Amino acid sequence: MSELKEKVKEIVLETLSKLNNGLELYSISFSQKKLGWILQIQLQADHLISMDEIIQVNELLSMSLDQIADLFPESYTLDVSSAGLERAIRNDHELTLALDKDIKVSCYRKYHDKKSFIGKLTRFDADKLQLKLVNGNNEEIPRNYIAHLNYALIL
Repeated sequence: MSELKEKVKEIVLETLSKLNNGLELYSISFSQKKLGWILQIQLQADHLISMDEIIQVNELLSMSLDQIADLFPESYTLDVSSAGLERAIRNDHELTLALDKDIKVSCYRKYHDKKSFIGKLTRFDADKLQLKLVNGNNEEIPRNYIAHLNYALIL
């Protein structure tokens, strides 16, 4: 299955590169559900991903994946979607993409009497994140307190 996932990833990255519209791969999963196998491709971008972009990627991927159909154990349904506005931030590369964007930091335990913080990510290093909170204050949060990071939608 890992060989299949790597080949799918290669095809997805090649397709997104050809489109050159700012879409990036967020995740790939291949799972069995009640109605059969689902190949889910989630995308991310610096902009709101439109339905037209999802449809375009889905159509291009369908054609490319048909060429490696023999690698799939069974038939499957291709599901291309956006990872969402409040998607998880999972690693330092994604933190770099989140710089100057609104994020929510959820902590394992209270830090300065709070378990969550929302603000603009201004910088980060191996030990801490710095946020400009919605109230205008700056907050440095040690990484060993952080349970989850997500983009935040502030209205």
